[in-house]
Amino acid sequence: MDHLPTPKNAVTNERTIVPYVCLKGYDGGSFLTYPIREGVTHALPSDGNVPGGSPYRQHERVYPTPKQEQEDFLQRWLFFGLINEILGDRYRPEDLVSTIETDDGQNPTVSTLGLVEALDNWISDIHAGFVNPRHTYEHIAECLRLAFATIHGAGPDFDPRIKFSLASLGELFTLATNEAYNVTANKCPSAFARLMDLEYAYWKIPMLSSGWCPSQVRVNVENHWYLQTMHFLTFLGQPASDGFHRRCSNDQCLAYQNELATYQTKHLTGCNCEYISIDTKRLTEILESGSLPLLRIQESHILNELSVELVPSQSTTRYIALSHVWADGLGNPYENALPRCQLGFLHETINKYYAKLYPQAVEEILLWCDTLCCPVEPGEAKNIALAQMKKTYLEATRVLVLDASLRMYDFNSVEADEACIRILNSGWTRRLWTLQEGALPAKSFRLSFLFKDEAININYLVHKMYQILGSSVGRKGLASNIITQILKFARIPNEVDGNRWDLGAVETGLQHRSVSVPSDEPLLIAQLLDLDVAYVLNGPCPLANCENFGCDHSRTHRMWLLMPTAFRGIPKNVLLRVGPRLSEPGFRWAPSTLLYNGPRNHALYPRTITRNEDTSTTGGPMFGTQAVMFSTLLHLFAVLVSNLLNPLARSFYCIRARLETFWWIPAISRTLKRTNLVTENASWGVPTNRGLLVRFTGYSFSMAHCPPGIPPNDWNTIEQGSVYSRGVDGTWYHITRSLPAEHDPFLSTKSLNAIIQEESNLWITHVESAFNNPQLVAEAKNERQVTHGLLVQLLSDEEDIKYVQIKLHVRIGVERKTTRNLLEAAYQSARQISRNSSAKGLGAKSDGEQNQVNDVDWPQHSLTLEGLKQEIQRVAVLNASQDVTAAAEDYLPNGMMLFQALIGMMVVGGYGCLGPRTADEQQWCFD
Repeated sequence: MDHLPTPKNAVTNERTIVPYVCLKGYDGGSFLTYPIREGVTHALPSDGNVPGGSPYRQHERVYPTPKQEQEDFLQRWLFFGLINEILGDRYRPEDLVSTIETDDGQNPTVSTLGLVEALDNWISDIHAGFVNPRHTYEHIAECLRLAFATIHGAGPDFDPRIKFSLASLGELFTLATNEAYNVTANKCPSAFARLMDLEYAYWKIPMLSSGWCPSQVRVNVENHWYLQTMHFLTFLGQPASDGFHRRCSNDQCLAYQNELATYQTKHLTGCNCEYISIDTKRLTEILESGSLPLLRIQESHILNELSVELVPSQSTTRYIALSHVWADGLGNPYENALPRCQLGFLHETINKYYAKLYPQAVEEILLWCDTLCCPVEPGEAKNIALAQMKKTYLEATRVLVLDASLRMYDFNSVEADEACIRILNSGWTRRLWTLQEGALPAKSFRLSFLFKDEAININYLVHKMYQILGSSVGRKGLASNIITQILKFARIPNEVDGNRWDLGAVETGLQHRSVSVPSDEPLLIAQLLDLDVAYVLNGPCPLANCENFGCDHSRTHRMWLLMPTAFRGIPKNVLLRVGPRLSEPGFRWAPSTLLYNGPRNHALYPRTITRNEDTSTTGGPMFGTQAVMFSTLLHLFAVLVSNLLNPLARSFYCIRARLETFWWIPAISRTLKRTNLVTENASWGVPTNRGLLVRFTGYSFSMAHCPPGIPPNDWNTIEQGSVYSRGVDGTWYHITRSLPAEHDPFLSTKSLNAIIQEESNLWITHVESAFNNPQLVAEAKNERQVTHGLLVQLLSDEEDIKYVQIKLHVRIGVERKTTRNLLEAAYQSARQISRNSSAKGLGAKSDGEQNQVNDVDWPQHSLTLEGLKQEIQRVAVLNASQDVTAAAEDYLPNGMMLFQALIGMMVVGGYGCLGPRTADEQQWCFD
């Protein structure tokens, strides 16, 4: 793919090869009507509304096109047809095909050589007013949206190389179209990278072979970079030695973890010089005076001498603070000392760097390095040094980053985008303390990175990336991703609120980082949030049966107790965060770490998620969340028809996996007001000795009872991870476990079904007061509201506060109107069956006979089921209105059979019941 960028120092010079599989050429006609000319009408939107999605994906799930035939059609239409539609005679079809020599002889391949240049010229012509009247922005956007929806329907065995070529072409045209027409309201799909979500191996295999850490591969894939960026990364080799990431997993990088007991400080290559120590007594005196200890390094090449002197900081002192990764060898856990060779290197480096910045400066430049300026031995002096870390990097004249992977490259031998990508994927960005060490000076552009030949300031890098962003569409996506990540790092504190950090900003910054000493994490968080660091370090232990002060094992507990004093306090969405939790009573609501980076973790601020079928793909879809509702309906359909209806229908169960789909979920964030008191604002929580006190909305929850005489729910009609539930107002909800147990084992490894059966006094709670707004629900025709919540057990209800224990993270969905009507019709039909004469006759049996209803060996058991099956079929026919049948057919072609299956679910009590909704002001105490 010649239109995609590659780094100057690529691991291979071989380009990405995409086979040419077309059996005939594109006919040169209109892009939008090509499927009609080819007889593939299911590839077009049935209602003419492309944002609602093409039925192509649904059709291919049920009636898959043979692989070769599908690849031929989609390449002809979505590659050659799209280029023809937008560029016309600027690009000849023969320019798009080349041949390569392989062991099998001459093979045709797709070529995009010159495509970027042609698009740049096309953009210039449009800016100059030379516009094809047919090429309106709306027309091109419609073509791209249709291409996006169709690529999404490619089969599971579709060649990933061809899919990547189609998706990357769509992305390139989106970037070019938005620039050409200078639009602010983007109507083109912006998430072509998400079409490769199921092709994880396409990125993983080449990146791992190039030395990447598995966790960094996952991070890059989950970031949903532009495909330009992902292609660039696959050609970017990592300089680490073989086996450097052998201990790493998809969830965590362990390569930079330090075993302090076996740590070895490194010399420069080929050196074994003596260590130079600093005066630890003098170090303690400076720290206790409130000053920063700085280093004056003096070297005499004539006498071959080098000395280090500790100097207390003054208000006008200029110094450079080092930020480095201990795994690179510049640390020392045993004493405040470094090899002479390393000190000589640091002295030369900072003098050269300072002279470049201030060529006319006459004053000396001092150095701060944690290895020498932070005491090794535990004690008051070390605590002072740790508490001063934020001050150290805030007041530094410059902060210089030393990362071994960056120092292997001359900056002048790489392009700016490659340098930035190497910085963003360096080990330095994966460590806990470097968040503070880099983000604080980056805001004022005082942060620089040392390459082999020179140090480069972050401001210069951003400037260079903006130049690339405006120069050519061929690297626009790559430059955009880099700028976003650099500015995200440099501006982590909320821009509206100046330099103040809140817990959400800290959580964002801590993503995908790690630390060798776990007790350092609450200390760093306390510094960033301006908490009382001394209390975190030395405060009394809040745990029962412990009267000590400054316990390392309770630093996190003390941090959470102080959190209400932080800017914005404790957002109550912290309860929804997936990850390890503290185990002590009263603290079980609190994360034990914010470094856990499991899949689909929740942010610390509320968000409302709505599925809208009319607009979901327009603004860049967020798919990847499985359609658990659709999956559950199919499960219910398959199981119930197998037991209640025609046994031949069991064959439908085998197609369930192929019919599963994704919801397309655009997220809508809400702006929160600043407060720390739960009594003033419902968005914040207050820790108490019994848990976190917050305002939530909730519903009592229980399973429905099976009517007398009806065999109970022994057919597993409730899936292990989800259940339909009916509210007192007739609203239908779909409640699921938020994540499977393998991704969220922290609260419970049990299924939702198991917890429901084993526990009593259960409630469903959620954060969003706007969720299930009666007016919105009544007006929503094609919308499905979704929010995250908790399944909890009520322990006591005292003074208007409900004390509960958290059992499980759940996702609660209010079904769209058509589905609600379908479920309610099934519910009313089930009630009708339970009231009829046959059911009443069963219910009137003697106790002995009634107990036999549940016995499958009872002679009347099969007759009872047969009669129930016939009654369900009869009532379904009577109650199946046109709207109900149409709603059922949204999920399966045979809507009547699905309707019967739902009635069966209601008959046997296979659904939940939600009580009245509590007031939004209801106070809960979660533990």
